[in-house]
Amino acid sequence: MTTPGSFDSDLVAAFGATYDLHRELVGGGMSRVFVATERALNRAVVIKVLPAELAAGVNRERFRREIQVAAQLQHPHIVPLHAAGAHGDILYYTMPFIEGESLKHALQSGERLSSRDALRILHDVVDALAYAHERGVIHRDIKPANVLRSGGHAVVTDFGVAKAISAALPAVGMTTSGMAIGTPAYMAPEQLAGDATADHRMDIYAVGLLAYELLTGEMPFVESSPQATMAAQLTRDPVPLARRRADVPESLSALVTKCLAKDPADRPQSARELAAALDDMAVSSGDYTPHARSLRTWPILAGSAIVALLAVGTFLTRRADVRPTAAGAATQARLPAAGAASTPALLPLTHADSLAIAEALKKRSRAQAPASNETPSVGRKADAATATRTPGVVSFVDSVARVAQVLAAERTSDEFKLPAPNPLSREAFAERAANLGTARSVLVAYQALPPARPDIDSLGRVVIRRLRAEFTAPAALGRYSTVESETSRPETWGDQRMADSAARATGAEVLVSLMATSRRDSSATWIIMARDVTANETYAFRSTQFRLSWDSVEANAGVLAVAARKLLDQMDRAPRRGATDPAHRAFEERAANLGPPRHIVVANHAPDQNPAVQEAGSVIMDVLRRALVSSKRFVPVSRDSTLAMLEKTRDLKMVLAALKADAAASIRGVVSPADSITWTVTVADPGAARPYEQRSVTSPRVPLSTPLASVARLVSQSLAALDQLDHAPRAMTRP
Repeated sequence: MTTPGSFDSDLVAAFGATYDLHRELVGGGMSRVFVATERALNRAVVIKVLPAELAAGVNRERFRREIQVAAQLQHPHIVPLHAAGAHGDILYYTMPFIEGESLKHALQSGERLSSRDALRILHDVVDALAYAHERGVIHRDIKPANVLRSGGHAVVTDFGVAKAISAALPAVGMTTSGMAIGTPAYMAPEQLAGDATADHRMDIYAVGLLAYELLTGEMPFVESSPQATMAAQLTRDPVPLARRRADVPESLSALVTKCLAKDPADRPQSARELAAALDDMAVSSGDYTPHARSLRTWPILAGSAIVALLAVGTFLTRRADVRPTAAGAATQARLPAAGAASTPALLPLTHADSLAIAEALKKRSRAQAPASNETPSVGRKADAATATRTPGVVSFVDSVARVAQVLAAERTSDEFKLPAPNPLSREAFAERAANLGTARSVLVAYQALPPARPDIDSLGRVVIRRLRAEFTAPAALGRYSTVESETSRPETWGDQRMADSAARATGAEVLVSLMATSRRDSSATWIIMARDVTANETYAFRSTQFRLSWDSVEANAGVLAVAARKLLDQMDRAPRRGATDPAHRAFEERAANLGPPRHIVVANHAPDQNPAVQEAGSVIMDVLRRALVSSKRFVPVSRDSTLAMLEKTRDLKMVLAALKADAAASIRGVVSPADSITWTVTVADPGAARPYEQRSVTSPRVPLSTPLASVARLVSQSLAALDQLDHAPRAMTRP
């Protein structure tokens, strides 16, 4: 044991009056972590000391208040915070010492977790997050080092610490000191940029990363440098879990994929929702059943927009060159001892970092970039008009336009989702209902559960006979015929591949299994599960259950049979596997025949009593105009012609008719009383079907002193919106 005298004098002076320091733990990240005894209560505690360079910039009183908020959390899966304080240059906080090991320690020791153990840990973590989120506390640094196993349960440490540090740092522009709080490998795309609009869904993303590492033993994104890791987080999807570990249940794999969606809107929207999904996977035996609905991941790369915000925000607020920092050195933690957990690392996001990420995006989309010799002549006029501005503005417009082009090529705006290719609309159900086809063949089987119960099995066979009779009864309208098999294993039908195999072997399209679990109160729960192997996976599995006393099973066999037939009727009317949604089909037809390039009017900001607003809005539209110059689909009308027409009228139809254009983009800036501004760009395509004629994209609120801070993100969203409207069905083929 290390004696207090062996600690440096500053630590002894800070803690000697209240704590007996015992030893320093390794693996604390940027902080120093000590095990001590609090004399007043004779309890073991962990003291975490923030690094001096960070403590120097923190508002002590704000940090203490934020820690107080986090200290109110009282939950069995949350390690509570005891106190926070300062002594000279030392800033610290304390928490209980937990007997156990961190998940990081377990993973580094080579431990392989089963899906059931991983699910149990994830449930504890998510339960803690749900409790905290409902009280306004976001963790911001969920990772294996911050999850400890103690007494068969998982507990989460450092709740609220990242928020306390972030809130206590001095505000500069749109972000806090230009830094994002967290550990790079476990940060959500929006968190990497220190996006002020990021919310509790960053913790959902981190849970996805945690789950992936627990199940595979490796992080989904491992690169040679923090910058490369950030680029991977923003531009790549992880290798599917099923390819890394085949025994992970499909439903769990799908849920992890959903948590790792780049766009927060595509993740589970709350920890409570995520906890419910985890609950649905587990049954009393500890095995897993497929989820009733498939979890689809939209191919939306919203992280690209965050890169734009980061790159342009840094360009505006840091005009001087800033050398990249060795962020990785500060975040490489040594093996933690019991009770240790890392303090969130500060990741400086420099201009060079932003450019590195943008370059990674550019390489990926370079094949899509149009050749320079394909630039339309009208576009060159617009480019020449833009060049009448000062060289500095022209350079800014050109640079940001290039970034916006890259981002637009890599993302689809979350506000403008196209109809899904999977058949999920009412139209798809209507198509199926109008063409049900021939009768469906149904395989019905009883699934005996261990231990052997002849009495239950005997009743099960009675119910099976009643099910078969119901499927061929007049009420079924001739939709079903039954087949039998002595070799099929109904316990495997929950898996799509095994269900397909059973269907092929027996000639069945629908598989129905019955099983019963006995209870202590002289009753049993009867479970009916149906799998339609030809239906879209979203609707391919349905189940229902009834609790019946032993002496009422035969009397209620008809009730069970009718319920089973209704399940089949529901699935029979669902779209088939491989079908295409009618609304999406209309988009495919349009994509196959887009026609000639479109002429577009890009309107500068309307006259405004604030000249700065008018000028900034016009610069944003110059960026959009410049980005469209290289577009193969849109030819911007010259700036001079547009301005001349706008002096006469700003009526959209008249402007389009006079300039022989068929699309338009306009901008409006709204200044708030708090000296901030929000930009809205509206794009219009009058030839599109009614739901797709017009869309608006809105920027985050930015300080009026830096009105162009979000320009790349705004322009990239506008480009994406224009592209989607262009691909929408035309007015005569309204979906």
